[in-house]
Amino acid sequence: MNTRDFIVFSLSLALLVGTIGAMLGYSALQKARPDQIRIVMRSPERGGFDPLDIYVTLGEPAKLYVKNEALETHGFAVPELGIGSIEVKPGRHTTLEFTPEKEGTFAARCSVYCSDFHPLMQMRVHVLPPGEASAGAARASTATDLLREFPADIVRDPEDLPPPLRRNTSEVVEVHLDAVEVVDELSGEPYAYWTFNGKVPGPFLRVREGDTVELTLSNGISSKYDHSIDLHAVTGQGGGAAFMQVAPGESKKIRFNATNAGIFVYHCATSDIPTHMTHGMYGLILVEPKEGLPEVDREYYFMQGELYAKDAPSAAGFREFSFEKMLDEDADYVVWNGKPAAITGTRSPVFRAGEALRLFVGNGGVSYLSSFHVIGEIFDHVFPEGALGHPHGDVQTTTIPAGGATIAEFHTEMPAKYILVDHALSRLNRGAVAVIVAEGEPPNGSTLEAVPLAEAPERPPASASSGGGLH
Repeated sequence: MNTRDFIVFSLSLALLVGTIGAMLGYSALQKARPDQIRIVMRSPERGGFDPLDIYVTLGEPAKLYVKNEALETHGFAVPELGIGSIEVKPGRHTTLEFTPEKEGTFAARCSVYCSDFHPLMQMRVHVLPPGEASAGAARASTATDLLREFPADIVRDPEDLPPPLRRNTSEVVEVHLDAVEVVDELSGEPYAYWTFNGKVPGPFLRVREGDTVELTLSNGISSKYDHSIDLHAVTGQGGGAAFMQVAPGESKKIRFNATNAGIFVYHCATSDIPTHMTHGMYGLILVEPKEGLPEVDREYYFMQGELYAKDAPSAAGFREFSFEKMLDEDADYVVWNGKPAAITGTRSPVFRAGEALRLFVGNGGVSYLSSFHVIGEIFDHVFPEGALGHPHGDVQTTTIPAGGATIAEFHTEMPAKYILVDHALSRLNRGAVAVIVAEGEPPNGSTLEAVPLAEAPERPPASASSGGGLH
């Protein structure tokens, strides 16, 4: 090797070593230090934040290393902990240090609009007492763990409704609803429900004809999606939804006059509307007529709905929503009050035989008509489609369209378990069943009992001359 070649080789080797050293140094800079909590941001379609949960100690400095592995810019913010928007370019990282001063669970969000799936970019920061953060960090954030750690019960008790108003004057009525996204089980697997006030259906709202209603809708900071409300009792743009599109962490308010008496559906009306509704965002509002409703012994609140789920759980263990099944109107479950066969067993309301009942029944849909029937009863009065005009009498089954409601009234003459069904009975096999229980003695001598069969006389044999046999 001559001198010139040696010099070229030496320079090349030095350049290579320097490049490798720079790369190693840059790589080292790209890694979180042992005292830092590493957070990776990916595109929402690829999972968003990783991990979904971090654990820090109350009153002690917390150091975060936040890296953006996506192709678009993301932001990191935890407003409730005083962390404003920190923008991170693709392939870059940032570090930050903060000292949490309050205990609890707080939502960290992407603060830069990145795609149509931007609302999915959220995670949780758990601020725990001293000594508990390390134990929290060791816990796996699987879907099953989340369900166990933060149990929800989305089923609305049919007895959970306000009593009749019993007033003769109009008032200003304040109503506050919260859009709440929760995880509950669906046939034993974690499933995401979107709710008004944490239950399905949402709260039963009760006002009087002529009232002025001031309704506030709040959407929690931990929500992933915008939510809204469309009230079928409201006339005007979108039934109020045009003014009530509420982003996570926000609240909005409308005022309207309750001018039409009747029982009306309300529901979320944020795109995609049927997706929000089938996740559980529907309820009923009763506008009582000025003269009130006739007195009954008991009132119950039921709503039918549909659930569309993918056949197999996700890798994280969730039973996920199936948009394709919803478009095909192929529901896995048809339910009363949120879940399959929810109002049965210990949840079944119990009353005395002979009492007068009033059932407020709605259909949240989003696809099926409901052929509402109570096995073993005949409705004394039905107010079809919720209109409080002239009721129908002696009704066996009444149709409730998707997005509609009715009022059914009846007396129970006999003690029994009365089964509520959609009489398109294949839906019973998919969960559309509820039970109410009448106890006590039959009133007024009412009777339903088994009687023994009399001994049947022997039948004469068939003969050709008598025209017997099959033809």
